[in-house]
Amino acid sequence: MPKAVYDDIPQWGQLPAEQYLIRHWDHASDEAGDQQRTRLIQEFLKLDVIPEDLDPTYCGIHPDKPWSRVPTEEEIATILQPWRPEHIRWRAWKLWRDEKDPEPPLLRIYYDPKDDERVKSWADISENYSDVSYWAILDDPDLFNFEKSDAKSSWLEVFNILPELSRADSGYTRVAIDEGVDGEFLGKGLADVKNCLDDVKRDHPGWRNDPNILITDNYSALALLHYISHTQILIADKETFETNQLLYVHLDGKQNVTMQGRIELTAERLDQIAGDEVHCEMPRDVWEEGSVGEGFKIGGGPGQGLFQWTKEDLDDDPN
Repeated sequence: MPKAVYDDIPQWGQLPAEQYLIRHWDHASDEAGDQQRTRLIQEFLKLDVIPEDLDPTYCGIHPDKPWSRVPTEEEIATILQPWRPEHIRWRAWKLWRDEKDPEPPLLRIYYDPKDDERVKSWADISENYSDVSYWAILDDPDLFNFEKSDAKSSWLEVFNILPELSRADSGYTRVAIDEGVDGEFLGKGLADVKNCLDDVKRDHPGWRNDPNILITDNYSALALLHYISHTQILIADKETFETNQLLYVHLDGKQNVTMQGRIELTAERLDQIAGDEVHCEMPRDVWEEGSVGEGFKIGGGPGQGLFQWTKEDLDDDPN
């Protein structure tokens, strides 16, 4: 495994999230710096399209390309430096530049000192993952301790620290449905979902008691969710250290969980992840045995936008 030498750190302002912060920062605001920073990063993450002028390097392809909005020394000192340490900026650069790497980052959110050596051993647990683990394993109790013993916070807060974890489709687009070829593909996928509804209802006469069966037992619905899942993250939570199973989470371009499930923490399973991603395969242990994200269940906002449920879909029995 290569050493994590931080010799490839971007210049201040090269990352799109940093550009967004310095361009929208209100020096006269009464907000605390951390609060304003979090609010602006959330705004950045919810953009339908990331403006190309926020990315002067074009995903790191042109790292020496000049950009029009260079942060001042004051902006660096007051806005950017307090945000995140050097090793996180280095990882942010790797994530943004190598966004199509098939091995997902591994985020540790539960910290007990007795597990530290075990986590270190994961770096070389598999042939594929050993090539990326030096930057892809996110292990820092000062930043990522989202599952504390006395209180449980949402691990989704990691996006406030590393918005680069969230991958956009086609480089800069975060919306699930857009025009063009993708729109046509999604339209066909939606039609397939609706065409399968009657069969699902017949197979599950009690579907009204759990209408989410219309998604979980509808292969076309799962395929559509998989299609819009641009981000994958492995999570080591408390259950991981008790069962040796990682939580494998898939998310859309706006950080909504599409599906999640448990996978065995073995060399074979980690190596298989890369193959699944390269071949656009849906991992069975997640997509057949896992759970749909809350936002994509019946009644969820992102799910309504994607599946476009009608009264007939949710009320009618099959003929």
